[in-house]
Amino acid sequence: MQNQDTRLLFDRCVRNARCLLDSAKDLSHDDSRLHIAHHLTILALEEIGKGVIVLIHGEALTDKLGWLDDHVKKIFWALWSFALSKKSVSSSEIATLKHAARGMHEFRLRALYVDVAREKNEIVDRALLDSLLAITEARLSSEEIAHPAELTSDEKLILDWFLAHGDDPRVQSIMYSSESFDYLDSAQGNVRAWIKWIKDKHEYWEQFNLELTKKEMSRVPQEQDTKVPKWRIVVRLQALAHTMRQKVLVEWNKQKWHITLSGGSGQKELRVQIIFPKQIPLEHLWAVAFSDVMAFVAALNIGSRGMFWWYTPEFTTEFYESLYDVENNAPFKMNASPSPAPVWDKTEPINKLDIINIQAVYIYIQNSQKHDPVIFHRYLRGLALLMKSDLFHPFAGDCIQEFYLALQAFFKQQGFWDGRTTFEDAVISKLNVPDDLNFRRLAGLAESVTSNPAASQAITGSDAAMAKMYFDSIMIGCARDFLKETFGKQVDKGVHQAETKPAGA
Repeated sequence: MQNQDTRLLFDRCVRNARCLLDSAKDLSHDDSRLHIAHHLTILALEEIGKGVIVLIHGEALTDKLGWLDDHVKKIFWALWSFALSKKSVSSSEIATLKHAARGMHEFRLRALYVDVAREKNEIVDRALLDSLLAITEARLSSEEIAHPAELTSDEKLILDWFLAHGDDPRVQSIMYSSESFDYLDSAQGNVRAWIKWIKDKHEYWEQFNLELTKKEMSRVPQEQDTKVPKWRIVVRLQALAHTMRQKVLVEWNKQKWHITLSGGSGQKELRVQIIFPKQIPLEHLWAVAFSDVMAFVAALNIGSRGMFWWYTPEFTTEFYESLYDVENNAPFKMNASPSPAPVWDKTEPINKLDIINIQAVYIYIQNSQKHDPVIFHRYLRGLALLMKSDLFHPFAGDCIQEFYLALQAFFKQQGFWDGRTTFEDAVISKLNVPDDLNFRRLAGLAESVTSNPAASQAITGSDAAMAKMYFDSIMIGCARDFLKETFGKQVDKGVHQAETKPAGA
């Protein structure tokens, strides 16, 4: 039986939801206040969801208070409140709820508050508002009219589990699968039976994975396993200086490498999929996969002379939400200058030459006899710090030092520099140009950080990015020479001509 206190709290939530919804309906007749009506309607849904959470999960009032502050979770459970009733639902109705809660909340924020960085807010369309009012009225009316069905202890445990795990990506992958929808239809829309099926399926896969892990840990790799695909890993990288081009990515994939690339044309996200052979035992998988992914990420950054990482810098120009000139009654804006992160004047689509260079560098990096791995560890540290550099902790000085020391180590290892003569002259000679004042300036900045850490304050994110690009150009040249020597393959010219540059380069 439901606790009397939780039932009273549920009733209070429903009454408050009614007040909010009625107020929203009153405001919906005024075109200038549609966004406020929309907000009040969402608040009504949140109150319904709050009541449902409390009713299902009494612990929400003690150790799960965070759930009652989660806007998306409350909206989600308002939309799912029919799970407490005897109603049936269709698989198509379930599918529409997949992203509904988060979408409603995010749109509400964009429509409600003034964004000083945009010319106008999101416009609440009357048809959209009317639809939302109708959905909320239907959900609220069902809670007002019908007493929530008493739940058996097993049913409560299942719904309680779903409340705690419903937003887990692994659970959602089961929930929104075609097999799941087929089951819901075969169960004639019985929501509780469907949720139990999801729970059972999730627990089956968890147990299966546990047993699979034990089996893999005892497996002894065989010689023939080198050609048997076993593991597939996918990483998503964000680009700072490039956009994707489908035609170029298709050309890469035609070569049937163990690495495949995908990404939407014009988008800045690159999806990298790598296949590893059965020869790699489970206990070595992490180390092998991480090493290969990082080698490819290094090759991607070097070969493209751009910046790819798991995330891009945030809070690089502003630390505030809004700024307003009260005296003149006007919004105001101020930005950090220069930025602690690299800033590109424009982005360029990734091209065929980038792909050739990336492949050459990846092969070169993987050949341990041709380089010292520590060099690339320094390079990757510089890259990771540069992608974290922001107003709160600028890392540009650390980054330029990492890239500079990586380049020095590479020149020593390759015999391009003896460690006694002027390093800048050795680099400029390798670049085959009469002089390069910009590199001399960057070298001076890197040297100053070594002797005086306070000097890093004067170094910008774009300075660090330019130091990186000098390393890239040198490395591309060496990688392509290696490719030609090893495979007798002539590659295109122009390896030292940077195609994308940070602002101010």
